[in-house]
Amino acid sequence: MIKKILITISLSASLLIAQSELTGSIGLGLGNSNIENNFFVHDDNDKINSINTEGNSIDKNFVSPLLNLNYGNFSLYASAEKQRLSYSWKKNNAVYIKLNGLGIEQEFDNKIFYALDYSVEDMYINPYAINVDRKTDSAKIINFNLGVNELYDFLTIEYMHEKLNIDDKVNKTEEQSYYKNEINVMAKVMDFSENSNAHLGVIVGNGVYDGESNDYNKIGLKYEMEVNFLNTHQVKIENSYEIYNFDEKNSYFNKERDEKVFAFKLIYNKTNFLNYKNVFLNTVLIKNTRNTNIDFFKSNQELFLVSIGYRF
Repeated sequence: MIKKILITISLSASLLIAQSELTGSIGLGLGNSNIENNFFVHDDNDKINSINTEGNSIDKNFVSPLLNLNYGNFSLYASAEKQRLSYSWKKNNAVYIKLNGLGIEQEFDNKIFYALDYSVEDMYINPYAINVDRKTDSAKIINFNLGVNELYDFLTIEYMHEKLNIDDKVNKTEEQSYYKNEINVMAKVMDFSENSNAHLGVIVGNGVYDGESNDYNKIGLKYEMEVNFLNTHQVKIENSYEIYNFDEKNSYFNKERDEKVFAFKLIYNKTNFLNYKNVFLNTVLIKNTRNTNIDFFKSNQELFLVSIGYRF
């Protein structure tokens, strides 16, 4: 399930640092996204002619404002990444609301952390319906994360649980309500410098659906790297590769799904852009691909965003 790209507005407060003047940054981003996914809720995707083909290609150009204002203990922040209004009483501790939900996140002693999030999202109640406008309903989603940072100074372990409920109209074996579990174990494998490092880890998880043919187990690898160089350049890379195993045949296609998912994210930041001290450049490239033996479940998401801003 792929969420729509939305503008973030978040409001936070920190009791750690008191400021007496207005500071922050403003800017503008231009981007393009392309999504191919039969489950993606969009006007151009409401009607499909066959369940034996991949999803429609939905292309969108967008403009994203950048805003980060700080005054005293309060800040106002806007970007194209999240969508929430939050209050933070110290670093990595916040309660927040967003257009489709609310949540809380906390960290203790810079080690143990958790997050609890509730949201509502539109889904197709029968994604397999053809030659009609597919109807949607609100799915209720709960996410819970629990983890520990820098265990033995090099390990990060995180457990994630997600539960979704929807009143759908599909064959009983394909019902979409589920709960999912996932564990990520990341180990620091390299230190380039004080602010540059690399992490490698494993992913294990499962999904249990009301429709039994969607039940799966998965295993994967994940790699993260951050490199800072020449004082003004920063590169971040995130890669993951996951293999999904399904035990039951899908009733619409009479065969088991065999899926592999690849995710890639690249971020490049440049301060002192064009030799202007307070100007910065930010670029983001995201690509997520789901390859499967059933065309209907194949998906691809690409996003490219370039932003220029000014700090004051």
